[in-house]
Amino acid sequence: MLDLDTEFALLNGEKRGKVVLISVKDGFLVRGIENKLMEGGVPVTHISASVNEIAPLRDEASMYLFNLDDGIADATDFLVYLKDVCEEDTKRILVVGSRDEYAFVTRVIPERFVYEWLERPLDMTVLLKKTQACLENSSPGQRKTILIVDDDVTYVKIIYEWLRDTYQVGMATSGMQAITWLAKHKTDLILLDYEMPVTSGPQVLEMLKSDSETNRVPVMFLTGKGDRESVMSVMGLRPVDYLLKTITRTALQQKLDEFFRT
Repeated sequence: MLDLDTEFALLNGEKRGKVVLISVKDGFLVRGIENKLMEGGVPVTHISASVNEIAPLRDEASMYLFNLDDGIADATDFLVYLKDVCEEDTKRILVVGSRDEYAFVTRVIPERFVYEWLERPLDMTVLLKKTQACLENSSPGQRKTILIVDDDVTYVKIIYEWLRDTYQVGMATSGMQAITWLAKHKTDLILLDYEMPVTSGPQVLEMLKSDSETNRVPVMFLTGKGDRESVMSVMGLRPVDYLLKTITRTALQQKLDEFFRT
């Protein structure tokens, strides 16, 4: 029987965030995971690795918990879809499986979307704690959202890794991809590359300013040039600030913390 605190947490599941538990096959371990999460007051819905089953749950899912098994090799199409879901919805995955299974999955789904990997045999208490920690950092309203826009994929990944534990982070590698992302998501700040091919940072900012849905979204330009003339050109577009791409991880986090405090 559940205690009163757990029952209260279950009744108020929307505040705790919801876990979508995914498995290719059903079995004793999957049912054990589901029961452990429910006993810990974590709302959970179990589905098979099917696009048709995961699609209706995208809006209510705070995170995904994927239990891998020997059938994962036949679920490549689902993995591709799950990768797109994580990128578009800024969601993360807690993965349970063997080393070989995990290696197979991360050939399709980049590790930046994986919150943590737990190898079998599984310690259910550790699993519950990791799930609760992931939910705490993923629940709507808990973290500010930052969109990184830069055509340099490597640089985007670096900034993502720096910020992922503190903020919800979206990624776009072109101006038009950023506009498409913003049509589906809200963000608290955009880190925007000043110099991009096709659609430059200033052009993206102009598009944002002309749209009533995005004209109040604060933008910080990312620039590789720190000379006075370049800085004056950047600030003439009236972003909230600009950041040199040589900024360190610590300095970037301090800058962002200060921005959100004020």
